[in-house]
Amino acid sequence: MEYPENNLVQMNAQKPKINIWMILVVVVLFFLSSGATFAYFSYKESTDERTIYKSFEKTLAIKTVEVIGGVEQNIKLNKNVNRDKYDVFSSKLDTSIDKISFSYSSKFDYIMDLNDHKNKIINSKGESILNDDPSTLSKSEGRSFGKDKVYVSYLNVPDRNNKLYLDRIKGVWFTFGNDFNSEDSFNLLYDFDSSNLKNDVFDLFDDIKKYPDENIEGSSSYHYAILINKDKVKEKFEKYNMMIPPIAKDLDESIIQNTVKHFNSQLDLLKPIIVEIWIEKNSLYINKISTSIGFNVDDLEGGFNMFLTLKNYNQPVFIEEPKEAIDFRQLYSIMHGNPVYNVINETNYKNNLNDQKRISNIKQIQTALEFFYTGNNKYPIVQNLKLGIGDAICLDNKGFGSSCISPYMSLIPKEPTEDKFFIYTSKDGLSYTIDFNLEEGSGGFQAGPIQASESGLKQ
Repeated sequence: MEYPENNLVQMNAQKPKINIWMILVVVVLFFLSSGATFAYFSYKESTDERTIYKSFEKTLAIKTVEVIGGVEQNIKLNKNVNRDKYDVFSSKLDTSIDKISFSYSSKFDYIMDLNDHKNKIINSKGESILNDDPSTLSKSEGRSFGKDKVYVSYLNVPDRNNKLYLDRIKGVWFTFGNDFNSEDSFNLLYDFDSSNLKNDVFDLFDDIKKYPDENIEGSSSYHYAILINKDKVKEKFEKYNMMIPPIAKDLDESIIQNTVKHFNSQLDLLKPIIVEIWIEKNSLYINKISTSIGFNVDDLEGGFNMFLTLKNYNQPVFIEEPKEAIDFRQLYSIMHGNPVYNVINETNYKNNLNDQKRISNIKQIQTALEFFYTGNNKYPIVQNLKLGIGDAICLDNKGFGSSCISPYMSLIPKEPTEDKFFIYTSKDGLSYTIDFNLEEGSGGFQAGPIQASESGLKQ
């Protein structure tokens, strides 16, 4: 069959038009489907973020809650490594810990009534153990009815402390108020401003992954994994630490600043931090949190495992105030085998407070010295130096001095009694000693000479 030439021309001219329309339709459908897919995942992501944010908002606004949790720490260091580099993972002030490897675990149970900001009611139970050694088991219970009414009872005391007569106070309730030398700790707990906490916590999130829902203690719960931004952690850690000096007036601000620097450097040794949370669907309260943190270095093995279970939100809390309790000022008398007196010798009481202050001051100085060692690979080399006076008013990168630039400690605390001194000595910079005396005994130590060193305190 023959077609007129002009018809062939027309047919050839129409074919491209059909192809163009088909391509346009395909392109439009592709973009529509891609847009729908993008919109779906964007909506899903924003929904997950809104769920988590709302959950944090509700959880931080609770009035009562029970928190059950635990922390496990397992560390193994290469024998040839400089272990001072990883001081943050071990306790240099506790010679019972093997520096090569150790495991530490603790459990706790808090019941809290937070209705009154200034008079939080808290019941806490805790226990800890080192290297699964029963002789190191420590168990205690605390009850707080505001910072002026705080009670503590020791249910089990490590056997290694029996020489300190701590077994005599097992199960005895002691009470103390804000005239105790730990007043700063209570102020931090009761006066802490948490108004921006939920925004600050949410700001730490780098990425969120949704896992299948799970059943947590009978409640259907959303399950999320959250990647934490370590740079943001550093920023928030500094922010909240710098809120401490106005409250904890006895704490040297330089110590806090160097703590922040040290924390930041150690944070870089950690592998990516992932926190898992479970959110109860109906109430949107957080009912479980867990995280496992490992180390990002070749010569260090182990890590931290932490878990929290939150329950009994906004339920009535009944915490009984101990009917019989002994004033904390009689603690040292009992530990030393003396009877409990109704009227305390005022001189002994003041001496005991001075002893508490001595130990607190020494521990701050030790912290500053560890920061110095980290930056200089040695301790300040000097002998029989009286700390807190003359050429030992502060500590910076050059050592002790009467004035310091960028200090590790801007004002070294003095011995609380006039004409007595903390005496510092380091002959080679590899170790040091600080000699001082206790008048009545405190912190598990009896009256008499005490020596502090890079290994801790000993008598």
